[in-house]
Amino acid sequence: MWEIIANLGRYARSGFDADGWLWEIQRGDEAKRVLVEISRSALTSTDAGLPQDTRDAIATEGQSEVAKVLDVEEPPRVIVCTTSGCRALGPDELNAN
Repeated sequence: MWEIIANLGRYARSGFDADGWLWEIQRGDEAKRVLVEISRSALTSTDAGLPQDTRDAIATEGQSEVAKVLDVEEPPRVIVCTTSGCRALGPDELNAN
């Protein structure tokens, strides 16, 4: 099982309308980074209008979403939270951007 090592701070991918936080997780000697992005539309929405997972991600700087993937064999590199909720991006989606 993976464990959260650190919140590496705010991070934004160039060319994406989102802000987020970069997290480091570790399992044994293996470390990975997971980016939790929040769309700008979600960041500017009223809290009551957002799905619970997006509200939680904003409130915890993404930690709530990282915690959900700690038992996954190959954690996602990017989790995107929008006004529709949060979801992991697959490798094919990352390569298309």
